Amino acid sequence: MHRRLYRLQECVLRGVNQLKLSLFLLTVPLFISGCLAPSSQATRFYVLTPLADSSAIHIARSTTRAQPISLEIRSLHLPQYLDRPQIVTRAGPNQLTLAEYDQWGGNLRKNMGRTLVKNLSSLLETPDVAMAPRRPPSTVFRYRLDIEVLAYELNAEGTTTLSVLWRLFQGPRREIIQTRLSRYDSDDSQQHSMNGSAELTMQEVGVKQTNLRDYAAIVAAMSRVLAAFSRDVAQEILWHDNPDSRPEPSVEKTQQPPALQPLRRGE
Repeated sequence: MHRRLYRLQECVLRGVNQLKLSLFLLTVPLFISGCLAPSSQATRFYVLTPLADSSAIHIARSTTRAQPISLEIRSLHLPQYLDRPQIVTRAGPNQLTLAEYDQWGGNLRKNMGRTLVKNLSSLLETPDVAMAPRRPPSTVFRYRLDIEVLAYELNAEGTTTLSVLWRLFQGPRREIIQTRLSRYDSDDSQQHSMNGSAELTMQEVGVKQTNLRDYAAIVAAMSRVLAAFSRDVAQEILWHDNPDSRPEPSVEKTQQPPALQPLRRGE
């Protein structure tokens, strides 16, 4: 009796194992074909757009310069969450979204560096703008720029934001002539404000909604806010190069409060 039960148990286990093996052999080809099959959605790649020579505002033409301007972008730092191929957007204050099929056509930091060099060269009308460590060996730079990017993405409200802390240095001793915290919001970034104060300031630019799914529009907005930052850097260099060209700060007239009248008895 025990032998029959043991044989029956062996037959059942053998059948179960064979069934598992058959299912495995049927599933593996399907799994492999699914992995090797090409994706139905193609990946799109994007790059930042510099200011066109025809559309760049040559603010250098209105300023008299004693000697040519030369500028080195000494450092450009990005947050770690932006240092990836996928375009990053915000789904909320503490949530990021990575676009799997919309990616940068190269390294974002290098793309920003090349775009800044092109923008500043056009705005300052000088070829002597370089990104470290690629610098001409014979060039002695009059100005140096350090950039710390704090935010550079589309937020949950549909606004593309560039928040940047930047420092401008002059001369071989690297004297700090400007330290500023700036923020630029798309889309009216051309209406930026210029503050020549040496204090830490915050700049607010116009706001416009951007389609969350239109990554071409998102990258275009990112190019515009980067162009607005380039204009402020160029203007600050020109103002320092020729202090007489800096506009006088506007002083608003304040109304004097009316004189207090003495109270009479009984009032």
